Amino acid sequence: EVSDADRLEMLRIAVAETGRKELKASDFELREKDYLSTSEVLLRLRKDEPETALVFIMGMDSWLYFHKWRNYETILETANIAVFNRPGHVLNPKDQPEELAELCSRHLITDHSVMNIAGGLYFMESRPFDISSTALRNLLREGDAGAGEYMSEGVLKYIREHGLYGTRP
Repeated sequence: EVSDADRLEMLRIAVAETGRKELKASDFELREKDYLSTSEVLLRLRKDEPETALVFIMGMDSWLYFHKWRNYETILETANIAVFNRPGHVLNPKDQPEELAELCSRHLITDHSVMNIAGGLYFMESRPFDISSTALRNLLREGDAGAGEYMSEGVLKYIREHGLYGTRP
């Protein structure tokens, strides 16, 4: 129900609001005609940006199954991974699959001021959001009370101005 152009613009707004000039939103995937796996996307981005630190962001819920992803090793060879905590999903080093333990032993970076071009694994603490994208869209549809807690002011303003997710302009 929301166009790719709107999604890209919301991403651009969110990135701009961070104030970090080194971050950029890319329309790379939108320009592709075929579906690309995560590793294929990152390999193509790496080819275009050989000296840029690429960071693939995921939640802890995804990390716990990362070893089951297609070409998961290639992802860490091509980019850094930043894993953010998620409610109900905890990394217990003793209980994690052998493949993830191996990745942690080879790639974990605990000094978050260091950014590699690729190959770094960062576990990030943040305020965990216990909300799904579906629940967030429902909040917006119902008048967006509380939605601002989960997104930047500029993105929420864009959503309202364009009547996205059932909001009224």
